[in-house]
Amino acid sequence: MIRKILIILSVILLAGKASGQCVIDSLTISIGDCQNGLADVWLNFKHEGDGSELFRVKGNGNDYGEFTYANLPVNIGPLNIDPYQHYEFGVQDLDNDSCFNYLDYGYISCGDSVCHFRNLTVTALDSCQSGDSYAILLDFESSGMTHFDIFVNGEYYQFAAIDELPLTIDIPSKGHHSDLLKLRANDQQDCFSSIAIEVPLCNADCGISDLYTKALECDSGAFYVKLGFEHLGAHGDRFTVRGNGIEYGTFSYADIPVYLGPFEPGVQENLEFVVRDSLFPDCHLTSLVDGNPCKGACYIGKPATDIIHCDSGFFSVSLDFEYEGDLSDSFKLKGNGQIYGFFCIC
Repeated sequence: MIRKILIILSVILLAGKASGQCVIDSLTISIGDCQNGLADVWLNFKHEGDGSELFRVKGNGNDYGEFTYANLPVNIGPLNIDPYQHYEFGVQDLDNDSCFNYLDYGYISCGDSVCHFRNLTVTALDSCQSGDSYAILLDFESSGMTHFDIFVNGEYYQFAAIDELPLTIDIPSKGHHSDLLKLRANDQQDCFSSIAIEVPLCNADCGISDLYTKALECDSGAFYVKLGFEHLGAHGDRFTVRGNGIEYGTFSYADIPVYLGPFEPGVQENLEFVVRDSLFPDCHLTSLVDGNPCKGACYIGKPATDIIHCDSGFFSVSLDFEYEGDLSDSFKLKGNGQIYGFFCIC
């Protein structure tokens, strides 16, 4: 049965194509001279076959009206030219909806159009900072300019032509976390665009390793954490420490090991410490410390359970276990992916 349906559909589609014979082809757009932001837009194409004597032109949500094939080429303007608009034009026969064509024209630039940068992108060509510079691929769309100036961190760096885009350039490395790239249309002080570039990590493994953290002995109900690590590879001159949503500060590598605290026991189940290099943010290590190191030794024996009641698909369980040592006054019971509650050790 499926095979018969497919054959019937194929026949219907082929028959429709044979009977329509309407073709709109070789669609072209020509832009006239701009005057006060207005320009004539001439549209032309080849038309063959059956259909109406009329066609409709649409684009960018606009209906430019109905025209006759006999009057081709037709002027759908004058249009108010928006230099930031990506223009598209569609032509459709008035009676045969399947007879149409479409042209993605792009931006329309009047000779004296407003200077503008669009879709500025910067792509790192490698994942490392090599020597004194790193390479990027620069690209953007523009109007109202033929050349532009490049500034890096406020300093003039290079002159380039729009025709050179996409452009590969080497950015000098000054040890910053990021560099600010500013592009300015040549001889047009008020036409510019900026983008921040994250400085890539260069030709070296992460310069920090072997992070260790140790909770020191408790004193008056509080404790400190000793933190240290190796730093033999490439790194900045400082590093940050954070964890559990808290910023513990910025430290010099010369200060290692550092002492953090005081911490109140039991506030967090585990204390997290994330060390991140100040120059290479992708270079970081993490370590955990027991959040309650002040508690004494404790022992909880194997629980004994017994089903004591079962009714309508539910049952009750009694639980008992041995314990000794320095425990709190309650315990949490979990199982099968859920928490059953907190219970008193009485």
